[in-house]
Amino acid sequence: MNAQRETFIKTGGASLPCIVAICAVIIATILRSLCASGELWLDELWSIVLLQDVQGPSDLLLKVRHDNNHLLNSLWMWVLGPTASPIIYRIPSILYAALTLTCLALVLNRGGFGWSGALWSLFIASSYPLVLLGSEARGYALSLLCAMICFLLLVEVASGQQQRYKAYVFSVAAMLGILSHGVFIPFYISALAWLLYLTLLQRGRVASWLWIASIPPTLVAILIGFFFYREIVIGGGPQASYLQVFLSTLSVSFGGTELSAYNPQGAVVAALLAVLVALIIIIELILWVRERDPISILVAVSIILPVAIVLILRPSFILSRYFALPILLSYLVAARFLCRLAQQGALGGTIAVLAIGGYLWGNGQHVFELMRYQRSHAVRIFQEARASSAEQGVSFGGDQDNRNELRLRYARMIDPALSSIVYVPDFSNATSAPDFIVREWLERGVEIPQSFTGPHGDIYALRHLYKAPLLSGATAGVYAKQAAQ
Repeated sequence: MNAQRETFIKTGGASLPCIVAICAVIIATILRSLCASGELWLDELWSIVLLQDVQGPSDLLLKVRHDNNHLLNSLWMWVLGPTASPIIYRIPSILYAALTLTCLALVLNRGGFGWSGALWSLFIASSYPLVLLGSEARGYALSLLCAMICFLLLVEVASGQQQRYKAYVFSVAAMLGILSHGVFIPFYISALAWLLYLTLLQRGRVASWLWIASIPPTLVAILIGFFFYREIVIGGGPQASYLQVFLSTLSVSFGGTELSAYNPQGAVVAALLAVLVALIIIIELILWVRERDPISILVAVSIILPVAIVLILRPSFILSRYFALPILLSYLVAARFLCRLAQQGALGGTIAVLAIGGYLWGNGQHVFELMRYQRSHAVRIFQEARASSAEQGVSFGGDQDNRNELRLRYARMIDPALSSIVYVPDFSNATSAPDFIVREWLERGVEIPQSFTGPHGDIYALRHLYKAPLLSGATAGVYAKQAAQ
């Protein structure tokens, strides 16, 4: 980055990258606003269900020890109550996403990012995974904002621009990040390790008051770990190999698709794209470190540490969204690579432009799908089934009892008329067949059956199909029991 900073300063090309960064703020806000409509999806409504017995803010920390309780987001939901419009719950995330890019635009010149920073802004604004997280009522968007603020402040520390009030900004941002979501904690650990590295490498480079400002967020992290994360209940998730999740995350983040056993050719293309992106990021990080820019160490550690934690702790499942912060920083590394490539003559410039176009096209398709499919139809599923039945009370069964019971519990809050619906757990062993069965498919490429024979010999025909966007929920088919001939 040092070489790029010098080039940037010498050319005086400050205005155009800033204009691109400002446009990125507008693009990000529009995309996330458009994607914020529609019903709450499973994890969002699960947070609301968990809040039903909460009597005060302290209960969020001391009684609701669940991984779908993102503390500050849950506080917002609790204040609004369980029946607010989904978009109202999601407004803070949209604002956090806009502020994330606004912060980058404001320090683009001062931080010396130049065209790499402008392209980074564009990648963040149009990134499907970040659009997804920046338009849902959960804690990821705030953690990304806090990470960006802390990162940009550390960039100024590395360049010798240390002002005491900014240490307090770092402290507040870090505390909010820790309270927003657990994915921020590895980044904060990386930041502290980097500050220690910088202190040992160049004594006096890090002012003592910055270390003092790190004490409050460190204490908050310890307290949260003791009172909340120590006894946290994991809600569960889809079972997939770590390699599949890693490759799918990289592929989708750069415009590809998820790996699916039902689409072998698409899976091969997605895996090749992911491997190519991984190699580019690794090589660019190595070249960046060789420039002796201390920020390269911070970026490298922040990308690697969450992956290392997964490999060490070996959780029963992982999700792409757990790597939101490494995705954010990998876009900076990719932007550096493409800017470097664009300087290698006409061929390099052409390849860079095509790569950027491919990124925008692929992510744009995913964002369009999110707008089209929306995240969930939890309430609609039950409402449409009830409306299509001649009987007042109908019964439901499904592949995923826990998910369906949560959805129905939330749906009854929104529409009390759905209280007449009866859910039949473990329907295959029930004494009588339910009127409707909900079947779900996590992977794409599955051939959806138009009908099937239930465990009691009844024929079920597909009534409604609700497709799901990438990285968010599952495609759901609602099957209705056919009348005996």
